[in-house]
Amino acid sequence: MKRLAVLLSLSSLVLSGCIGTPAATPATTPAPTAAVTPVAAPEGSVPFDYSIVASTTGVMGDNVLTVTSALKGKDDTYIYYNAVMSAPGTNVSKVKSFGSELTIPNSMIIPLAKGEKVKKGDIVLTWWQSGSGMERAIVTGGTETQPTVRYLDMDAGSSSDKEDTLQPDTFIKIADGWNAGVTVGCMDATSTNYGKYQILNATDSKVLVGGWAGSIKSFDRSKCFVVPVKPTVKVGDSVYIPNFGSFTSATVKKIDAVLGRVTVTYSFGGQDTDAAVAYGDVATKLGN
Repeated sequence: MKRLAVLLSLSSLVLSGCIGTPAATPATTPAPTAAVTPVAAPEGSVPFDYSIVASTTGVMGDNVLTVTSALKGKDDTYIYYNAVMSAPGTNVSKVKSFGSELTIPNSMIIPLAKGEKVKKGDIVLTWWQSGSGMERAIVTGGTETQPTVRYLDMDAGSSSDKEDTLQPDTFIKIADGWNAGVTVGCMDATSTNYGKYQILNATDSKVLVGGWAGSIKSFDRSKCFVVPVKPTVKVGDSVYIPNFGSFTSATVKKIDAVLGRVTVTYSFGGQDTDAAVAYGDVATKLGN
């Protein structure tokens, strides 16, 4: 009897343990996430910290300088080529280039107004008319509406460094100040040297610039200084010149006012090196 009682007691404990075990929690399906509709960028905005430019001075039929592909990210490469204004508009305008019509923000279009006249020694903004791509050039002769030039943004002495003729209405004279084509030195909070840039567009407070290897950036104007279009220097002067995208110190060795070049000596890799630097890129001081 005692043995039977023990067995009955053990059975009771086993049954009570099974009854007391909680049931497994059933799997649950997460609630569907609502689709997020991306907000379109305002028309005329650019992937840089730069405001929308409402209007353009370009008119239908004007030659212009601009990018000829869709805008991408702020760290992408952008090259300015020649195009023709087909429909100027508010915030954006339509241009034709290489057989296609593109819609480009006004801030990234440089109009080349019709009727510009120049004389020998003037510095102009145009494109390489025997090739492609935006160029500065110095007028060497020709006529006031169809001048001969030498391009300043090509390496002196290279196979492309030769005289070319600009067609009428394909250039504008570069004027000192915050104007398209002018070289500026700019420094942001992450830099210790002034970088060399070229003005693409400017407002009263900001400047949109092209830099080393096709980069585009924007700066507060207070962070930049303007380099004179024509340097006022003499042999022996201390100056600053662009070197791999930044300004470095140099000494004037020779000046060629006809070709718009200042030959300087500067230290590179611990050795004195000569370079023929274009007018517009020679600064007599850093900063304002």
